Amino acid sequence: MIIKDDGLNNILSSIYQHNYHDNNDFNHQQQHKNDSINGYIPVYRVDHTSSTLFSTDDIAEDGCSRCYLYAKKSTTRNDEIIILRMNLPTTFFDDYSPDKIFNSYQTRYFSVSSAIANTDTNTSSDNTDFIHLDHHYQSRDRDHQKEKDKRSSSTSLSSLSNKKSPLYYGVNSRLVKPYIDDLGYFYVFFAPNDFTMNLALEQGLGEDSLIPPVMSWGQYKGYVLGDPSFAIILRYRNPDYNWIGSPEHIKCYPTNSTNIPVQKNQLGIYTPEIYGDTLDNFNKGQIGAVLKDLPWPK
Repeated sequence: MIIKDDGLNNILSSIYQHNYHDNNDFNHQQQHKNDSINGYIPVYRVDHTSSTLFSTDDIAEDGCSRCYLYAKKSTTRNDEIIILRMNLPTTFFDDYSPDKIFNSYQTRYFSVSSAIANTDTNTSSDNTDFIHLDHHYQSRDRDHQKEKDKRSSSTSLSSLSNKKSPLYYGVNSRLVKPYIDDLGYFYVFFAPNDFTMNLALEQGLGEDSLIPPVMSWGQYKGYVLGDPSFAIILRYRNPDYNWIGSPEHIKCYPTNSTNIPVQKNQLGIYTPEIYGDTLDNFNKGQIGAVLKDLPWPK
């Protein structure tokens, strides 16, 4: 599958304009009001208008992309710390010894990325950096445990981040697999850039490391990515239509202004759930409705 950078840049710019409110739907507004109380961050499928900017290989029969979900931090809350939970799908890249014969998978590839907003008008947009790292992970992560592979890259991650953000933009299914819980869920944290970089230094990760730091927080453990100042991106490749977790099962809306978020359990156990909160509340053991020593909220 080939993704056109120009189209992707435009689609992400379109997503950037999304304010997450459908003024024609009272229930939708009420849901957001309730979400603002418990720190819930809604997840969306890319709308029809934006999806037309993708390669045609990405488009489902309903006209929307079947390969991306995204979420943005609240504009009314101070979401300094974010936690994402999702059940890990089966992929071709499940471990370091992938099948020699391609079989049937829930999705061929899956990753979670922290996309930063472009703040430098003199450079190309940072909004597509997650896609470059995504390709980088796919081609190189089979040897990521080797120091020489950690430190050799055809594209400098420092240049991608403008040296202002952590070098950790994303993790894929292979990386998170060691940290899934007994129910098959994995967790990814998003934190302020200084927080993430300091944690990396504490864990002995150099600036050229391609592996993010890991954090244990009560019952929850997972990788820590930098501040998703643009968006949190969930990327799927060739998801099986018969798999309940495929983004294709979410209704395709015509534009961002009419888009409605993924509903609770709409994708079964593969429905992404995201909560945000302040650093102060995090240090007290809370990220929105998630309490570090209690089971995940229902």
